Amino acid sequence: MRSEYPNKPHEDLDSIEAEHRVQVGMIDALLNADANGLDATAVDEILLRLLEYTRLHFLSEELLMRLHAYEHHDEHVFEHRRMLDQLEEIRKVQQSGQVDEAGMSVQRLRARLLGHIHSHDAELSHFIARR
Repeated sequence: MRSEYPNKPHEDLDSIEAEHRVQVGMIDALLNADANGLDATAVDEILLRLLEYTRLHFLSEELLMRLHAYEHHDEHVFEHRRMLDQLEEIRKVQQSGQVDEAGMSVQRLRARLLGHIHSHDAELSHFIARR
């Protein structure tokens, strides 16, 4: 039986988009934590899962960039590292009990992630789709 792998470029891009939706959904869950009555332990669990998921998502994107010899790989990876640092800092702030500051930081992270998706990831998608 013949395998359909490796994926076709549009399948890789569909997978990346699905992962983006999961990331934004987790961030939205954090932003709605108070309204949903979540305690600090539940919020920390979401933050930890978001951090782990984001690491895996970024690794997936970075592998795609290498696979397709993406010319802006280093800049894109740099942005990934900055967002991971930001997310780790949010978790530390949350764990220290600075809930309001953590909430504002999550809002900034959401805006940054969406900006990244609409700029860096859109460029990557166009690059892969043209190949």
